[in-house]
Amino acid sequence: MNLAARWNGLLKGGTKYGAIGLEISLTEIHVAQLSRGADGLRLCAFGSSNHGSNPESVWQDEKHFRSLVRGALKEHGCRGNRVIAALPASLARVMPVSYQPQAGESDAAAIASLLKDRIGSEAEDFVIDYMPVDTLAQGKTKLALVALCREETIIGFLNALSSAGLSVEALEIGPIAIQRLIKAQQADLPAQNTLVVNCGRQKTYLTLLADQRLLADDEISFGEDNLLERLASSLDIEAKLARKLALDANLDPSTEHANGDAGEMHRAVREIVRPEFKRLASEIERGLIYASSESRGSRRSCVYLLGSFARWPGAGRLLESLMSIPVTVVPSPVTAFGDDRQIVGPEYAVATGLALHGLDDLIASKGAQAA
Repeated sequence: MNLAARWNGLLKGGTKYGAIGLEISLTEIHVAQLSRGADGLRLCAFGSSNHGSNPESVWQDEKHFRSLVRGALKEHGCRGNRVIAALPASLARVMPVSYQPQAGESDAAAIASLLKDRIGSEAEDFVIDYMPVDTLAQGKTKLALVALCREETIIGFLNALSSAGLSVEALEIGPIAIQRLIKAQQADLPAQNTLVVNCGRQKTYLTLLADQRLLADDEISFGEDNLLERLASSLDIEAKLARKLALDANLDPSTEHANGDAGEMHRAVREIVRPEFKRLASEIERGLIYASSESRGSRRSCVYLLGSFARWPGAGRLLESLMSIPVTVVPSPVTAFGDDRQIVGPEYAVATGLALHGLDDLIASKGAQAA
């Protein structure tokens, strides 16, 4: 019996708490937890704590990591020690793989054989997981999204979580958590292609969904640092001041004719970063063309922004002006539950998607509000 079924059968026993979603981002540890009670499914705990370290190595100092994690869970009111954790993006490689199983060969065996040919003898050092992708391709060729991570890295990360007193129920990658959250938010919407743009400092991750199915995940060498470097170089200022300017400016093209010194500053910043945004827009359009070729029939498309420069005022509007596709910041995770009692920023999207692990039947159309 899965967690959702247990909750449905034990409502008379009071509020039940799900596993804690835990994500290590570039600068913070994000946590989120759901509860189920008489008032439905709620995001009962969420928050962020700065870790001040490299996300690739913060967990390697077990004593420091234990203090960070325990402090975050206590500070943000999480219950219990069960977690669904995201493997830091920099530790895993995610890629689409086309393969052709031989007669009687399983998908897992076919993918493993293909990767062994590509990686060579080192393939045995990796943990490999995959998700089949439903495409319109004819014939025997299949497509899967494959995640690879060195076994020693997986073991070290799990040991660090265990040493922090956590009971790990599942280890996932960010795209899977994002897919789960978008599925919850789009439960009542018509079929569409969705591209989630998760902006980092040096890389941006493009998670492509068709009808809420995970179709692809890609990374491009583009991030907030590119924008800040261009801004700092053009204005001959330090990066710290460039960041302040970016957060103070409004990139929304509809403010083009604003008067005064502030209006001049907005226009200057907008024109300096516009070429970089245009490059990102080209990558987004390329991804959505691919989604259209793989999805059944015509679909409307939308783009969600998540991450660093998604917080720059007007960034979504500037990006939208360079395409013919609506762009918005990822909606507050609690909207997936029809809950307007809380205001939760998009930085908790991955952690909330992790916390939804195992609860698919509770987030079906309007099911989250059922008592």
